[in-house]
Amino acid sequence: MQSVQSGFITKLGLAALLAVSLAACSSNGSPTPPGTIGNSSPPSITETMPPDDTLMDQQQPEMAANNDDTANLPPANQIPSAAESNRYQTPASSAILTFEPMVGAPKTVARELSSALGMRVAQHSLPVVARSDKKATHRIKGYFTANQSGDDCVVAYVWDIFDASGKRINRVTGSQKTPMVSTDPWDSVKGPVLDKVAVDTAAKLKSWHASI
Repeated sequence: MQSVQSGFITKLGLAALLAVSLAACSSNGSPTPPGTIGNSSPPSITETMPPDDTLMDQQQPEMAANNDDTANLPPANQIPSAAESNRYQTPASSAILTFEPMVGAPKTVARELSSALGMRVAQHSLPVVARSDKKATHRIKGYFTANQSGDDCVVAYVWDIFDASGKRINRVTGSQKTPMVSTDPWDSVKGPVLDKVAVDTAAKLKSWHASI
């Protein structure tokens, strides 16, 4: 019983920690310059990312902006169920992760996504610590765009993973569709589509984490 409770508490801490870390910074809602993901027609940020040998500190300066206005965002408001906590397992890899503030998403979207992603990452038992924690061995930065494609909004996302030296070692990408609800694509990015982003991201991070 004690081990189950310990695993459950660990999951709660990870979800709350991730929510604060991810939502600590967001842009004014304007997508970064367009690129291409696969054959999709909407612009994305893939081609604006730095090359593989670029150090993290040399990346886009906008990631350092607006830290103060969202530093105290609330933690994730969703937690794993008791059944999920019973399935907690020690991660196979010794890599310890931390999330940098996301780039490209409006503040309201950042809040909701951080909540959903916090829950999904905790369900996968991924070890996540605060950005200030020196135990972190890998840092993850996310970039987002939302654009109209016909009657749909396509939200595209890129997560870059950096090692302790600041060198990018892996990239996770994806995109999700949802119906347009207004002339602003970001108005469509909420609820179910953000949970799809979180589910996809957490699963891909888990796969990468288990491979190292």
